[in-house]
Amino acid sequence: MSKVNSPAKQGPGSPISLDAPMMDTLPPPSTIDVVPALYSLLSRLLPSETSHDAPLEPQQLPLEATALKSKLQKARAAVEKLPDMDRTIEQQQREMDEMEEMIRQQRQMLELLASKARAASQSQRNEPPMEE
Repeated sequence: MSKVNSPAKQGPGSPISLDAPMMDTLPPPSTIDVVPALYSLLSRLLPSETSHDAPLEPQQLPLEATALKSKLQKARAAVEKLPDMDRTIEQQQREMDEMEEMIRQQRQMLELLASKARAASQSQRNEPPMEE
């Protein structure tokens, strides 16, 4: 599994390189989505005329919850395998601050280049045609 080389680990101004697409490292959504299983389990606790599942007695809950617990454990393990999950919030915030500063500098440079291009274009329009 490849990781993103982050500027926080390389230092400010270092290029970000992707060894492989990030999507290759993500688990399928069904691994993490536990809401349908939880809803199904909880809805069986409440008597309902519209439910197709057999009602669940409270003493049956621990046994029936085993599948949900297993799914939660698999989801936790999948999330822990994601890139940079070992980084602290402070490290991530520092990286975001560095990237925001880099973006600010790049925008400033683009504005400077745009103003120079406008000035050059304006001066070309104002100059008389060159004679040979």
